[in-house]
Order: sequence, then structure tokens, then C-alpha cells
Amino acid sequence: MARVLFETFPGGVVRLSGLDVAFLCLEQPTRPMHLGALLTFEAPHAVAPERIARLLARRAAATPALTKSVRGTWWPPGGAEWVPAERFATGDHVFTHRLSDPGSAEQLSPLVASLMAPPLPRGLPPWQLHVISGFGQRRNRFAVLAKLHHALTDGAGVPLIAGPLLDGITPLPQRKPATPPAGSPLGRIWDWSRHTLDDVPQRVRDLAGEATTQLRRSGRAAGIASAALAAARPPWPVYPSAAGTGGPRRDWAQLRLDADTLRQVRERHGGTLNDVLLSVIAGGLRSWLSVIGDTAVLTDDRPLRAFLPVDVRSRNRTQTALGNHLSGYLCDLPITHADPLARLRAIRDATEHNKATGPAAGPGAFPLAAQAVPALAHRLLTPLLAPAASLLFDVMITTAPTPDVPLQLGGATLRDVQPIAPLAPGQALSIALTTYRDTVHISILSDADLAPNVDKLADATADAAGALHDSSRA
Repeated sequence: MARVLFETFPGGVVRLSGLDVAFLCLEQPTRPMHLGALLTFEAPHAVAPERIARLLARRAAATPALTKSVRGTWWPPGGAEWVPAERFATGDHVFTHRLSDPGSAEQLSPLVASLMAPPLPRGLPPWQLHVISGFGQRRNRFAVLAKLHHALTDGAGVPLIAGPLLDGITPLPQRKPATPPAGSPLGRIWDWSRHTLDDVPQRVRDLAGEATTQLRRSGRAAGIASAALAAARPPWPVYPSAAGTGGPRRDWAQLRLDADTLRQVRERHGGTLNDVLLSVIAGGLRSWLSVIGDTAVLTDDRPLRAFLPVDVRSRNRTQTALGNHLSGYLCDLPITHADPLARLRAIRDATEHNKATGPAAGPGAFPLAAQAVPALAHRLLTPLLAPAASLLFDVMITTAPTPDVPLQLGGATLRDVQPIAPLAPGQALSIALTTYRDTVHISILSDADLAPNVDKLADATADAAGALHDSSRA
């Protein structure tokens, strides 16, 4: 029986929010703003990757959110909206790749890094699917790398938008879209003005409501901006070569941890599973920075600070997958602590403080402030201010939800999920994690020029998890 997800694309032309537009403006040739997810499947028999690609193409064409592209608006100035793509061909979005012999796991990482590096083409619906095969003798195994632009959705929205690509999951029926009529530019202007005049009373009510909302958001944004300014620190390169501007090359690594083992630590010492994971990542960063020679960061003068995005859909009582519904927290990572349990206690205290403050206030809530900024201001100012992110935090660590149910594609069972977070301007490292079927999957993406050898960070993080578990039993 088919499982139904939330409606993936509301009926009608949909305007991008201030935060959505910000992600469009943040994009640079060396800092593409797309999310990624690497899904690995295993079938009971050999699988033809071309068949999987055709299946994905067919389902993508029937998924409303994946057939829309961005169009600029006259009003509000600098704004944008989602509209049916004038040109949509699945051949522009679905691709196949094969690992060269022997098809080892070590060969997968550089391929994923190279595929995540280039920006998505402009003018097309902002997503791609890459089917990867050639896993040695395991012809029943394949992977799918999904890329979706951050303007389309955030990490929590990815399963909702991409869910219909999997077996037995369908989107809710669409409401009839209110798209602009086709025809010549002059005809479009005439029809647009006629519809606008017909809807004047409703538009007046909408504008009044929007003005009230913007005033409320502006007051909240001012408080967040003030807190962010107070939390800013002098720029200082965290990584040995971070004095440069970075480049287009990417380095990528992944690791898996046993969720039950981490839950045992939580049960003995309190906090949440996320607290335990943050302390493990802090331990991995401590070892990695020591190995690559950056010992200056292991002082209390300027602690390594993480930005932790928070999904606010449940707080806003919205089910839509479309767009960004984000706030966040800032968290100083206790990498100066050699004791794993001391790191966990420090993380637990920091997250409890953040939760007491709430996601609607504090310096980490700057996504909410971006939501209140007019689109035109984002167009003018966001590209200039984007590198200043390094004044607030050094690394982004995001938790992406994955439905903890058996999932399949073309009869093949999903075995592994690796979310991949983008690198914002001014950032050299991002870490994404998710829990699926009793395994914690951690994915590390870096600028290969500024923070290379993240495979060593993955190894150090795995060692830190083992050290924490051993310490918790002592």
C-alpha cells in the first residue's frame, strides 16, 4: 500500500521567502548552495543502473516540486517565485556513473566530492540525481547521489520532496495551480493586470496582514542581529591554510557509528543522543586539528564554534516541504578538554542553555532574521556580507531527519543514508549526520584547498566515539 507524504508543492505560484532568496544570493562559483544525500541500496539480484535511472526520471517528472524553476518578480522587487519550468527534460537532471575497477569504497569518496563541487545549472529546476554503480563484484549494489538547491528546501524538507522517488510513496494530490497565462509578453502583462484588478480587495487584505507580520518579524530580527553582533569574534583562520579564499575542489568522507552504543552513553550520563554526537565530533576535531598541525585552536582564547541549524516546522505548525523553515543555535565545541566525559558535560550544559533561550532568539537564530529581510536587500547585501559568517562560527553541524522505516527503490533496499551539507562563504568544513536503522551516519564535506584529508577527521571521530564509550563504562 502506498504511503502518502505531506504535499510537496502547494497549489499556485509560490513566492520564495526572504531566507530562500538569501540562499540564492549566497551562491558563488566556489560555494554552491545545494544540499546532498547519498543513498546506498542493495537488491536481491543484479541491478541495471540504466533501469534505475529511467525509474527515477519517470517519478521525478511526476513530482510537482521537481518540475518547477525560479523566476524573478517585479513585485516585490528582487523577489522570486516558483513556476512551472519552461523547459523540463529529465536528461538534464538524471545521470549514471560507474566506479572504475576494483570499485572499492575508497573510490566512492572522490567521485561524490567531484559531483558535489559544481553548482547546479541556472534556469532549470534546481536538482540532480546521480546513479552510481560498479561496486566491485557486488552487482546488486548501487548508490544515488541527490543534489537539491537550498532555496528549494532545507535538510528536513529533503525526505518530503524526494520521498516520492522511492517505492510506495506518493505526494498528496496538487491543487489546481494559478499559473500566469501563456502568450506574448504583452498579453501576459495585460492578463496579469486584469487579474490584479479583480483581486484588489483580497490583495489589500493580504498586504495588510503581510505588513503586520513584517513588523513583528522586523522587531524580532533586530534583537537577533544585536545578539549576533555581540557574539561576533575577530576573524581567525581555524585551519592551517584557511588564510586563502578557498577553491572549487571538495574533499568528502563518511563514517558510521552504532546508535545503541551511543545511547548507552546517554543513559549513563544524561543529555540527548545529539549531545553525545556533538561531544564525539568535538573529540574528533580535537585529534584532527592536532594531527594536521593546527594546535593554536586548542586554546581557550577563541574556542571552535559550531552552528547547529534547527527545523522550526513543528513550531510554525506547517507541513510543507517547500522552502526553508530554519533557526539555529551557536555552540562552542569543548575541544580543549582531553577527557571525553568532560566534553560531554560541556556540550550538555551548552545545549541546555540554548534550549532555555529557545530557537527564536539568540545569535544562532540569524536565519529568522534573514527571513525578515526584503528580497531586494538580500540581492544587494547578502553577497557582500556572506563571508562574515566566519565571525560567528567555524563549522556547521546539522542533523537531518530520515524516516526510520524500511525504504526501497526499484525493489532494492535502502542500506545507508549520508546527508551532505553545503559550504557557505567563509566556511571550510561542514558536517551532517542522520540516524537510520540503528546506525548513525556522519558525512564530512570540506574545501579541499583549505581543509584537506577529512578522511583523517572521519577516523578521528570514530576513535573519539570509542574513547567516550570506554570512559562511560569506567
